[in-house]
Amino acid sequence: MRAIYPKRVLTCVLAMLAVFALCPATAESYTYYETYEQQIGQIRGTYSLEMWHHSGGYWMVGNGTNKRIKVTDHEIEKAGITGYLNATQYAKWVMELPSAVKKAIADGRKVTVKLSDNPTLYKSAYCEIIGGKYLHVYAKPVFHVAKTATLNSFVKGIKVTIPLVNMTYGRNLYSIYSIGRLGARGVGLFCDASPGKVYEPYIHPSQITNSLGWLKSGIKIHVGGKTISSAGCTVGLLTLAHGGAVGLEFDFPIKATFYVQQQKTVTVPDPEPEAEEKAQKSDSPGPPKSSDSEEKPKASGSAGKTKSPSTSKNTKSTEGAKKPDTANSAKRPAGSGGTKDSKNSGAGSSTKGSPGRSIKNKSPSPDISSIDDVPFDINEYSIHRLY
Repeated sequence: MRAIYPKRVLTCVLAMLAVFALCPATAESYTYYETYEQQIGQIRGTYSLEMWHHSGGYWMVGNGTNKRIKVTDHEIEKAGITGYLNATQYAKWVMELPSAVKKAIADGRKVTVKLSDNPTLYKSAYCEIIGGKYLHVYAKPVFHVAKTATLNSFVKGIKVTIPLVNMTYGRNLYSIYSIGRLGARGVGLFCDASPGKVYEPYIHPSQITNSLGWLKSGIKIHVGGKTISSAGCTVGLLTLAHGGAVGLEFDFPIKATFYVQQQKTVTVPDPEPEAEEKAQKSDSPGPPKSSDSEEKPKASGSAGKTKSPSTSKNTKSTEGAKKPDTANSAKRPAGSGGTKDSKNSGAGSSTKGSPGRSIKNKSPSPDISSIDDVPFDINEYSIHRLY
């Protein structure tokens, strides 16, 4: 039994397919939060450690809160060979916080600190914020001394090894005495790459004449932050021979950067409609391009007309048609079924192609523009399975 598929169901299915086909999928925008660190301040400076020699046979840091660092004469002698000495104790530097950092701490913000890393000058560095106003930096310093010479190389009679500090890392210190001046701080410079070069007004080891500490007269020296004449000046009061009145100063550049955590909102927008439209156009095939090799109609003779395919076809069909047999038709007696024969002959000529009429080889396609005109040959069993 033949059955027709219900038209309403088919219409709904086709409508749903059209909706899904014509409506492209759209991406929805979304938002997330991103945490980052914002810099709010920085401390940058050079901080020094002064180390003075003591009669007990050792050197000790004597400035600030770093008197815990102690180096023996034997360790200093080894440093003259290697060019450096690693301290085993921690040094401490105290720095005041920038105003922006103080305000952030007062507002209850979490502040983090990052120290610059300089393993050539110090190791195992760390820091802590104290009282919301100061930063305490701790590190084990590395003391760099000259490898080419010591003070003993220039001044004979000194019984203790006194190193020279390479000017790249610091300077030598001398306690200067003269009439009206007791123990003023004198500064000396020495370059390991150029041992004999003098940097006036800074004291060079060659300007100390003997182990009593007398300086050359007539030269300029840097004492107490001023430049003075060396006349009547000595290093210590008869103490230089035993390592008295001499010191070493080392520089340590430190940089501390302060950060607070911030949070920002990041929104990923929908794709722009224009971008989607361009993408769809790029995916769809474009119109066929014209080719120069395409044949163009040629002008004929004087009239310049072209032959259409239908005309040539009709002409060919006319030539191929058989001519009616006039002789036989004349011999037929009148009234012997001529009318019927003429009808049959007419019908025959129309199928084979009579003059003036074209042959239709194919039947025209049925009109399926309307859904009501489309038959569906589905048997009852198929309909039962679908439902």
